[in-house]
Amino acid sequence: MELGGFFTGACLVGCPMVKMRLAFPFLTPLKTRLRWRMATTTPTTRSSFSLPSIISIIAAIWSFFATALGGLVLAIIAIIFGLIGVLISLSPAKRGGVISTFGVGAGVIGIIAAVIKAIIWLVNRG
Repeated sequence: MELGGFFTGACLVGCPMVKMRLAFPFLTPLKTRLRWRMATTTPTTRSSFSLPSIISIIAAIWSFFATALGGLVLAIIAIIFGLIGVLISLSPAKRGGVISTFGVGAGVIGIIAAVIKAIIWLVNRG
């Protein structure tokens, strides 16, 4: 930006030189382009799965192989940890929203399977 014939060192986006560099990036030296690219990119952190989402999916799967009462308890644990995992996955640094939702759904199916196992056990017992 020129002010009274002196160069102040800051050129705004509306400056013709910046417009030319944006239109023709090959005219800008490579070192300047790399410095500009490094200054404009934001560092990203690797997102990781939350512990409740992992617990939820493990408890949901395990509930299908347990007894009726054990399956019911594990299915309830899967639902609780799945809901906690869904809440944690709202953070951009965490993943696992889909896994937590799957854990909740599998927990509900696990409860149904536990009730069916209990009914079969009662029928075969008597």
